[in-house]
Amino acid sequence: MGLNINGLGGSSMAPKKSNGVFVSKSKVSAVKVFYDEQQKWQTRPDSIGVEMTLDIGKDFEPTFYVGGAFKLDEFGDKVGIGTVKKVDILLESLGIDASLTEDNKIPEDVVNDIVGREFVRLSYVSGVKDNGKSKWSDWQETRPVGTDFNDFTDAFLNAVNQGWVRNYKPEPEDELAL
Repeated sequence: MGLNINGLGGSSMAPKKSNGVFVSKSKVSAVKVFYDEQQKWQTRPDSIGVEMTLDIGKDFEPTFYVGGAFKLDEFGDKVGIGTVKKVDILLESLGIDASLTEDNKIPEDVVNDIVGREFVRLSYVSGVKDNGKSKWSDWQETRPVGTDFNDFTDAFLNAVNQGWVRNYKPEPEDELAL
């Protein structure tokens, strides 16, 4: 690992931008949870969706959404965690251990406990805006603070290679603009 003094080197824990990927620490400043509610950009609703406002140490606070759907059988009965696993990974990344209620909701005290917690997120170039600058999207997988940023980037690139992330469109380093 080595010695890291205020992000000046020795480890890969400082914010990192490379090949259209940016990894950094984020702190949750607000949270809202959705259940079976389709977001305007979705083609179908998630069983559970968590939208957070993030303090990223800049003069703006972006929103970040993590959601997923339970695996259902042909009769519509829940048979597995499905892509709700991403919400589980988020809670693990935040250092929260919780169980869903009987009606498959995150307990309210757990929701309230999310605010103020930190995690590592990964953003990536997903195209070009009308103004010619890079368009950035967030990967819905998260990691705990302390995660090696290179390892997180490698996990993302593996997901790209597996076809799970289809809109990753890296640009040459000198053309990237946040």
